[in-house]
Amino acid sequence: MHEPLFRVAYVAYTVFVCGYSAARGEWPERLGVILCVTGSLLSVVAQMPVFAPYRNTMWGVLTIDLLVAAGFLLIGKRSGRFWPIWSLGFTLAGGFAHLARHSITTVPAARYFHTAGLWAYPAMLAILVGAYAEARRLPTAQH
Repeated sequence: MHEPLFRVAYVAYTVFVCGYSAARGEWPERLGVILCVTGSLLSVVAQMPVFAPYRNTMWGVLTIDLLVAAGFLLIGKRSGRFWPIWSLGFTLAGGFAHLARHSITTVPAARYFHTAGLWAYPAMLAILVGAYAEARRLPTAQH
């Protein structure tokens, strides 16, 4: 997949998933959306070649991923929802891609870039599933 197309697909997916989740979910889903969008925007900045060329481990992005994972953990503890556990797991999987890159330096930079970012898709999808489940649980008058 070409890089510009990859970015457009990610933005479209993020807008759809996060838009639905924010509109149909409650405070936990909305907080999850804020975490995902903020993490994505901060990761873009942290991935700028000035800060972290792809040939090296992107420690800044790993730090952002860990902070987002901690946010999902807190949402899960306070809300009792199931989806934060899934989002936490997917986010940590992305974090392990950074550690693998640090350990296995022969991984091509493009593979590292896509593998580390890949895990944002299922993390956001878990929020959408949670928002959908919550919307089905609540009476339609509230939505």
